[in-house]
Amino acid sequence: MALTEREVIDLVEVLPESGNIQVRKATIIERDGVEVSRTFHRHVVQPLDDTTNEDDVVKSLSGIVVTPEIVAKEEAKVAAKEAEEAAAQAAAQEAAKEAEEAAAQAAAQEAARLAELAAIEAEKLN
Repeated sequence: MALTEREVIDLVEVLPESGNIQVRKATIIERDGVEVSRTFHRHVVQPLDDTTNEDDVVKSLSGIVVTPEIVAKEEAKVAAKEAEEAAAQAAAQEAAKEAEEAAAQAAAQEAARLAELAAIEAEKLN
């Protein structure tokens, strides 16, 4: 009863508009040459991904599907996302600064009010 395990790329889907390549890898377990189990792992190779560790079929498809236009479009998406994140971070920092200033102003007003009450109390004692 010899158990063997092997992995095969059993499905590759190309999405030409986005340049994404969807890969399904099957892990097959066999007992004495008869398949007893098959599980799947899926992943997506995007246009800007490094394909060094990918299967030769995926590398070849990437070389065909990932055109300079698709790379430019992906780089523009990345730049837009980074700009959006930077703007959100700047807005959050500005909001935090405003909240800090408002808290400082409220604390100063409270201190002034307490000083005024203390002065009134001191006047009553005199």
